[in-house]
Amino acid sequence: MLRLASALLLCFLAPASSALALMTSRRALLLRGGAAATEIAEPPLTEVRLIEDETELSEVFEEAGSRLVVVDYFAHWCGPCKKLSPVLEALARKHRPSGRPGGGGKQGGVLFVKVDVDQSRELAQEQQVRSMPTLHFYRNSAKVHTIVGADVAAIKAFIKRQTLHPLLRALSGGHVAAVAISAYLAWTWRLSHQPLNLAA
Repeated sequence: MLRLASALLLCFLAPASSALALMTSRRALLLRGGAAATEIAEPPLTEVRLIEDETELSEVFEEAGSRLVVVDYFAHWCGPCKKLSPVLEALARKHRPSGRPGGGGKQGGVLFVKVDVDQSRELAQEQQVRSMPTLHFYRNSAKVHTIVGADVAAIKAFIKRQTLHPLLRALSGGHVAAVAISAYLAWTWRLSHQPLNLAA
């Protein structure tokens, strides 16, 4: 009550063009100039869901199906975690699964979740998280990759590679050289056995 009274007093003393926003739990009370007009605004929705235990993680895997799941293990006191958070939010919006507003194709999308290691110590210990931020990447409930640290370029590159068509993903995963060598050997064999066949 004291805060509201102080804010109202400041509003009457402030110039008419200024605005003062008071944050309450889950609401913003906007007081404009001399008029005590109020508007209730919800905080921005987050794309990265907070989970607390192994049960919730299992539910995420079930929801994801064959889609990629990114689990961010963070701490509020961790500087690199704070810098990485908006990057992960942007990636979550970009790779939003179908069935959600702005979602991609039927099988597309990436699910992003985060775990506060101070609040969920048991889950962090089970997943052998030793430093923050640590990102675990899962597909079909199996861990496929880990990145320790706020290496944004590596995170974006891995997500990009994992969201490709499965054939392109296989080719980008190191099989390109084998495919290229096989194609070259087949082409040279054909030319050696059919030298006049220029279409080969």
